[in-house]
Amino acid sequence: MNVLVILLSGQHIPNLLSVEAVKPDKIAYVETEDMKKSRAWSNLEKALEISNIKVEAESFQLKEENSINAIKRIFTKIKDQFCDDDITVNLTGGTKLMSIGAYDVFKDTSAQMIYKPFRYVNEFVDLEKDCKVKFKSDLSIRQFLRGYGYEISESDEEIENHLKDCSILFDLSLYIAENHNINAIRGCISNLTRINAGRNSGDLIIDISDGLRTSDVTLKKFLVGHLGMRSLNEEILHGRLSRKVVRFLTGEWLEIFIWGLLDKFSMDLGFRNPLHSLTILKRNESGVTKNELDVVFLKGTKFCIVECKTGKQNADEDASNVIYKLKSIMEQTRALDVGSYLVTTSDNIIGIDGNIKRHIASRMDEYGVNIIQSRDVRNFALAYRKRNFLQLKRDLSKFFK
Repeated sequence: MNVLVILLSGQHIPNLLSVEAVKPDKIAYVETEDMKKSRAWSNLEKALEISNIKVEAESFQLKEENSINAIKRIFTKIKDQFCDDDITVNLTGGTKLMSIGAYDVFKDTSAQMIYKPFRYVNEFVDLEKDCKVKFKSDLSIRQFLRGYGYEISESDEEIENHLKDCSILFDLSLYIAENHNINAIRGCISNLTRINAGRNSGDLIIDISDGLRTSDVTLKKFLVGHLGMRSLNEEILHGRLSRKVVRFLTGEWLEIFIWGLLDKFSMDLGFRNPLHSLTILKRNESGVTKNELDVVFLKGTKFCIVECKTGKQNADEDASNVIYKLKSIMEQTRALDVGSYLVTTSDNIIGIDGNIKRHIASRMDEYGVNIIQSRDVRNFALAYRKRNFLQLKRDLSKFFK
């Protein structure tokens, strides 16, 4: 029998990946009182179930986590109980003292001892052979979040269908991204936002009297040719728009543009599982914590959150609300490695020198938030349209580091 020994901690990814790599017949997990209270094993087990991994498991309770003798007794018990089996010990989790104790007990046995570098998904280090070992893993965002006690509200089927809709709208998002600062487009979107105010349910019926118009030929061609609107005197637009299309035109276009780029170049850039518009939930004794995320992806084992903002953002001129939201999510997940990004077309954050205002840039640096501003969005779109993919990939890699 192949037995995997793991040391539970608040970071489940190294243990989850070691199960995928070793494919054990049984898991022996060592947990402290704190890990038992935080349901660390239960969360890891549910994350494994997402990949249809079900393994027999046995708990070994460590009552005195600061006692090296107590730690050694636990691992000696595991060693003796599974003396006739093939044992692999993952030293990555637990406390430093637990790792030292486990190594000391198993170092003179035939057990394989491994260490999982946190950033790398598909490899671990064999300590005895002093070499890296590659393995296959399909770590997903759902698994990542589930191990921290979060659920994704949307089903896999709902996510797949939504991303298909996003793909259909990508070309229009590309055009708006390149031209969002042109008056004919900016004015049309601003007017649509005005017309939509107070009409937040069902399709949006736009009458001639609403005065929606644009002189931009390409945008009008999309609206009439692809989205079913009609035009009067070649400029005034009227007709019916679905709620999804209204959300897209009044701001979601930026989210879909960024998601589309990350998705198209994910293999080249090492981005995993880019998703758009997720609702994540965490249940606890005080109720349910809910967060809506614009764009998310994994870079190695780093969880990356992208917040997208269009328009003037007069209610949040210094981006305080965005910073608070991103900081809050980072703290709630308790993940060691989280990347947070703000993509914005708002001019309110730009100073007279054309750069991000110093006080805003300082706050972003303080909280580790990377900013992609209006000119960067336009440059991304220009590079894509001109098929300058090498430069585009360099830029995406630089901004989403």
